[in-house]
Amino acid sequence: MNQFANKKYFVIATAGHVDHGKSAVVKALTGTDPDRLPEEKAREITIDLGFAHFDLTASSSDLDTDQTVFSISIIDVPGHEDFVRNMIAGIGSIDMALLVVAADDGWMPQTEEHLQILSYLGIKQMVVAINKSDIVRPERARPALAWAWINSKERCDRS
Repeated sequence: MNQFANKKYFVIATAGHVDHGKSAVVKALTGTDPDRLPEEKAREITIDLGFAHFDLTASSSDLDTDQTVFSISIIDVPGHEDFVRNMIAGIGSIDMALLVVAADDGWMPQTEEHLQILSYLGIKQMVVAINKSDIVRPERARPALAWAWINSKERCDRS
């Protein structure tokens, strides 16, 4: 049997406001730090596109021996408004977006801007990740989650 017969490939790009932890989410998922430039390390922000990859194996049941491997590439984009061109370059041909919203900040200007760009480019598949929920009380994180869900769902439904 062909080793690639049950392999599916996906490209995901991060989106969201600066300092909401997009790179940290990528590192947590893949073990790869997408920020590789010395200036990114010094300034603690993403400036250029970063890349990471992981494989995810799934089967339809515990008894199923026919497993599917999802080969997932992640493009980590900058969130700072000064680097929006780099962000756009990174999302040109993705299958899905990973919109990261920090629970302590909630919906912010670049969150909105990134969601609009995703919408303009016709990207309808999205996962919303609420990050930094460990540093706020649950009652403060809930509004961030609700606002992110309402805004992202509304945009995806309209496109």
